[in-house]
Amino acid sequence: MASSLSDAGGNFTHPDKGNLTSDDVFVYPELEEKFSEENIIISSDGLVAFEESALKVLILGDDKSGKTFLLKRFFQDIHSHGRIPLYIDAHNLKSVSTNNLQKILGHLASEQYTSANDFLLAKKSSRVALLDDIDRCPGGGSNKYKLISFLEDNFESVIITGSSSMEISELIDKKVAESLNNYTTYEIRSFGHLMRHKLIKNGAYAEILIQILILIDKYMKQNH
Repeated sequence: MASSLSDAGGNFTHPDKGNLTSDDVFVYPELEEKFSEENIIISSDGLVAFEESALKVLILGDDKSGKTFLLKRFFQDIHSHGRIPLYIDAHNLKSVSTNNLQKILGHLASEQYTSANDFLLAKKSSRVALLDDIDRCPGGGSNKYKLISFLEDNFESVIITGSSSMEISELIDKKVAESLNNYTTYEIRSFGHLMRHKLIKNGAYAEILIQILILIDKYMKQNH
């Protein structure tokens, strides 16, 4: 899990440092709160400060908007706060039966911790589920509803990511919509000029920035 967490998300290099890690290039994206009368925009770095005992958040974004990268960063931040996070890729779930999900938790715990018992023996109050791409969970809305219910039964806090198109699917599937009623919903904002400036201040050098901006511009052209 350590190598996955430190993956910079691309083959970035620097003449003085060699291969770069996520710490060298990562900048917390801005999040815009959805369904709010006020235009609330926050930096995602404050989202997992855990001022509240239980956190329920849904983060929406387009493909390649950085949702997975953000969750893996949250894993490090949450763990540094003394909590026990678990990263779950919804696309890899074959079944959402309780027995199967319990087995999956044990398997993921053995992959993400030196000892699986670090997670398995932890109290629910310290557990944080990081569920990636819920819209890619096999099956329909019923499976998504079962998955969310299972996570809420086993984790104190749940952070979910999904495609921006989930806004439509939520309205279509009543159970999914109801299960997400208590979640604060955010959308990842575009990587603008201010965030590029922060990237430079974060210690990423000009050569690195050029490599990243080429990828960003290529992605923007493909999606507009």
